[in-house]
Amino acid sequence: AKTYFGKHPRELSAREGAFIAMLLPSPAKYSVSFRRKKLTPFAQERIEEILVKMRQGKVITSEQYQQARMERFSWESP
Repeated sequence: AKTYFGKHPRELSAREGAFIAMLLPSPAKYSVSFRRKKLTPFAQERIEEILVKMRQGKVITSEQYQQARMERFSWESP
């Protein structure tokens, strides 16, 4: 969390948490989005899948889900 967002894990937004979860299987491979400052199509799809699962599992509300979908990462280029 500190490496990618400069925050303690408990301070992460739902979208930031989904990004970290997306990295877990292979941080070196999946961190290409962070290095390029732009989400890859794979990262976009996987983050969306994780957010949907978070909503379905009632980890986040529908409102938080909608907000997370609109959020951009601080390091993400326009």
